[in-house]
Parts: sequence; structure tokens; C-alpha cells
Amino acid sequence: MDSANKEAWYTLGVNCWARSYHGGLAVSQEEREQVVDKGIQALDKALAIDPNYFDALSYINLIYREKAKALAAVGKNAEAGQAYAKADEYQKQAIDLRKSLAAKAK
Repeated sequence: MDSANKEAWYTLGVNCWARSYHGGLAVSQEEREQVVDKGIQALDKALAIDPNYFDALSYINLIYREKAKALAAVGKNAEAGQAYAKADEYQKQAIDLRKSLAAKAK
């Protein structure tokens, strides 16, 4: 994989999110935690390449929500709250970016 290719990192992150989100009971708690962490790392790399990558901002928000659910499932409620807060930060960034791009298009 080309380490400078933001789309490659984004795709890896989306696939990790999909494995956690759609995996249901077929995904163990341990695997869910691993795949979520791998997805966060991948999306962080995509955003390091392009901080205004709207799709990566959108999915890192979603994968942090998966992290929060995984943490809450094992009673780590404080950490789950932190993950939800991080998801909200990324969601706000994505919304602000979308507004900014829409304003420039006018």
C-alpha cells in the first residue's frame, strides 16, 4: 500500500468500521477492539495527509462511535464517554468543513 495515498488509508478505515458495525455476534469483543483501533489509525493517517478530507472526517466520527460502544459493552463507561466526545468533535469538524465548502461554491 502506498503510505502517501489518503484514499488507501481511508478505505482501510472504512473496512474496519464496516467489520465492527456490521459484524454483530460474529465479531468477538477482542476482534472488535482491534479492528476499531486499526481503523482509527488508518483514518488518522488519511487525515494527516489531508486534514480537510471530508469522507475521512465522517468515518473517523463513526468509528469512534464504534469504539465507544465496544468500551461500554465491557463496562468502561468513562472511556466510552471520551470516545463519544471525540466522535462529536470529528462530526462537528465534518459539518463545519461541509458548510465551508458549500459557501465557497456559491
